[in-house]
Amino acid sequence: MGLALSPRWGTAAAPRIVKVKAFEFAYEPKQITVPPGAVEFDVTNTGSIEHTFLIDDPAKKTVGKIASILPGKTEKLTVTLRAGAHTIYCDLAGHREAGMIASLKVQP
Repeated sequence: MGLALSPRWGTAAAPRIVKVKAFEFAYEPKQITVPPGAVEFDVTNTGSIEHTFLIDDPAKKTVGKIASILPGKTEKLTVTLRAGAHTIYCDLAGHREAGMIASLKVQP
């Protein structure tokens, strides 16, 4: 008698892909809503200076970070998100204060 595997074993659901533009001094879109689970952020720096991309969970704990996105480049970040209001921001000096922040709602 053989072992039957459930179809969910051995296969992972592909992450949802969200495309984001980073530039001086904002992210586009400014508000993002995704379901809980794996999400891939494809972040393109359309500006002329370097930026970063951080995601903080509702408890203000960083759950994902792209440390550097050079002008004209795209970097990817895949995170597993739980429901709640998250914050996206650039942590380079003065960027967040200049408005480089976006809201991320994770809801079913």
